[in-house]
Amino acid sequence: MFRQVLVLTAVFAGVWALGSDEPASADVAHVATATAAELPADLPKVPVQIGYHRGYDRLVFVWPLPVDYRVTRKGDWVELRFTSAADVDLADLNAHFSNHVDAGHVTVDGKKTRVSLAIDRSLRLRHFRSGTTVVFDILVPTAPSTPSVRLADAGAPATD
Repeated sequence: MFRQVLVLTAVFAGVWALGSDEPASADVAHVATATAAELPADLPKVPVQIGYHRGYDRLVFVWPLPVDYRVTRKGDWVELRFTSAADVDLADLNAHFSNHVDAGHVTVDGKKTRVSLAIDRSLRLRHFRSGTTVVFDILVPTAPSTPSVRLADAGAPATD
């Protein structure tokens, strides 16, 4: 009974956070992820591969068949809506938060799957499909490189 109350509280908090500009806490997202154990056993498993690269973090949703999806953003929350029901595994993401994703949880509603991620609103996103996978990148600003050649001031005499 206590676990059901926690799960319902977490789901309510996640829905509330999507309707406001304030993100839910990471603790709530972890509880919401626990509902994945209660999903029907016949749902296809969708692992999420995580990569950290210079200039971006990448999440790759490895679907067994092609799936349509839509990305929406509201404040610090990003939602990926997939047109197929699946058991999306965010365990690695929630266990090893990237520097830019603070929390994530999955909701399955009928024949659709919704993945919600807490991502700072200042970061740019890009996404695309590659075969049966859906790739989701979080673009991270990098420090400008120092020029290797200094240009002389226009009015200054040239030096050898």
